Amino acid sequence: MRKCALLGIILIIAIQLNTSHLLNTKADNSCDWNTFQGSLGRLGSVPEECAPKTPRLGILWSHKSMSNLDIVYDNKVYCSSLKGYKCIDANTGQLLWVNPEFGYQTFFTTFASEGKLLILDRKDNNDRVFHCVDANTGKILWKAESNKFVSDFVLVSGKIFCSNTKTFFCLDVSTGNEIWSKDGKWYIGGRLSIYENSVIALNIGQIISLNMDNGDINWVYEDDKIGAPRENWSVVWNDKVYYLSLFGLLYCIDAKTGKEIWKNISSIMTTKPVINNGKIYAMETVGNSFPSVTVAWYDANTGEKLLRNNLVTGTTSEVIVQSGKCIFTTFQNNFVFFSMNIEYSNFSDMFNFEYYVENVSNAIITLGKIYVSFAGSLYCFCDLPYNIELKINSDVYKVDGQTKKMDAPTVIIGNTTYIPAKYVAETFGFPVLWSEKDKQINIIIPNTGKQVPNANIVVIGDYSLKMNIGKSTAKLYGKEVQINPKYPKITPVIINGRTMVPVRFLAESLGCEVKWIAESKTILISYKP
Repeated sequence: MRKCALLGIILIIAIQLNTSHLLNTKADNSCDWNTFQGSLGRLGSVPEECAPKTPRLGILWSHKSMSNLDIVYDNKVYCSSLKGYKCIDANTGQLLWVNPEFGYQTFFTTFASEGKLLILDRKDNNDRVFHCVDANTGKILWKAESNKFVSDFVLVSGKIFCSNTKTFFCLDVSTGNEIWSKDGKWYIGGRLSIYENSVIALNIGQIISLNMDNGDINWVYEDDKIGAPRENWSVVWNDKVYYLSLFGLLYCIDAKTGKEIWKNISSIMTTKPVINNGKIYAMETVGNSFPSVTVAWYDANTGEKLLRNNLVTGTTSEVIVQSGKCIFTTFQNNFVFFSMNIEYSNFSDMFNFEYYVENVSNAIITLGKIYVSFAGSLYCFCDLPYNIELKINSDVYKVDGQTKKMDAPTVIIGNTTYIPAKYVAETFGFPVLWSEKDKQINIIIPNTGKQVPNANIVVIGDYSLKMNIGKSTAKLYGKEVQINPKYPKITPVIINGRTMVPVRFLAESLGCEVKWIAESKTILISYKP
């Protein structure tokens, strides 16, 4: 098995728990990732049915000229860009709308609920402008140039909650008009969470619960070790509020009363906690001179440490778990998808590599897909299929039983079946590059290491299959091989402007099994990971 030393930021995404007892914390749809950390409870999670089923992922679509991935809501992806704010179909990558009036530089994370987007943007003079936007059309419903909007903000039951340094506000989402305000001294760096009819806010040395209806303070928990919240947030689960301070202390507070249940002071956690199935997952640093980073989990009810595994060296970020395995990323100029069994005591033998890409700025896992923004583009990764069915002389084919159409039919030339390479290679997750100069097809077999031009995929060594038009040999992993030893004249060809390759050689070179059914003139290709 692959052993990896990982450096950089780690993100792992967790299954959503049963949180039916929490009011107003769910998104409009169970698979929506409609705010920072996915929900108003800041669990950083999605239901199991919304996550990829396997770690075997491939690129479903990509969208260029995008600067930052924000949220996924109502089967749409929302993101800011140099051309304005964009809405993209989450399943196809089609651009649905773009509004150039806002979205160049957003603060905090866009929030979506009740068919509306809440976006805090910066003007040319650096003033902040708050926009309430129709999520389906991009039309601005109202906007406000006001110092009210300098903090994180949430939308619950038609009310917007936000603050500046002196006042906490509740606003009507339909008009932006003030419903109530609460004067005080507020720290604007922390993010808001929701528990039942309460807003959980953070202040210097304080965790505060406010009544949504009137702003009255329900309770205040104080501890000088809480410090300044900056970009921190609280996690709400099972009638409890969890908070990780800058000092690495993890607090568990009764969400109803504000009483301390427990406080963990045994380890320095370097990430915000994620809670799954009654366990808290977070990264910890171990050692001083050469600190290593471990992933640890605790009992969410008692704070007792259950297990800790040595994992990486470096600075880390959020931890998340899905179906007993981790799908996570590392960031040190690169982004990697792995999976591993979280119950093993040693992670080093559990890695299952998938993709390695550069310059990631954000990632979201939902709708059975992973959305990643990097290198100025948005990419959607999804579970890859396992079977392709082709018919001779037909441009119709099936992928895991779903009928699709090619831009050229399969053909037989000299007892060899030919097909455009991408309909096999890209279907199974292998990017296809074409060099017009060399008349060469370069099929990338994802691994780790070097960058592939125009694909932002990275591999180690020469993990590729290269074929040239009119040449009877190919290079597989850098080694020259005969395409068909029995028929040395078999080569890739161009037919009616389309590059065609021998389908059996292509499929078997990529690790697939090929079966020919003579009666129906059908080719069955199965990927065997």
